[in-house]
Amino acid sequence: MRVVEKAPSGWWLAEIDGELGYFPGRYALPLRQGQQVFQVVIPYCDTIEGREVKLLRDQVRRLLQELYFCS
Repeated sequence: MRVVEKAPSGWWLAEIDGELGYFPGRYALPLRQGQQVFQVVIPYCDTIEGREVKLLRDQVRRLLQELYFCS
């Protein structure tokens, strides 16, 4: 998605695959250099390092930290 315009009303104009459309800007966060996003394909819920992690199918999430587990 590429944001084309940010209107003072809070509605942003964006382009996705050549299509333009408006959406409420409060539902989007800009990515920083090097950040990646992923779409959840399998629901997941667990507690990791004392924090609840809940991912719902079709959510799009930013990768904040990679965790590796050994079994």
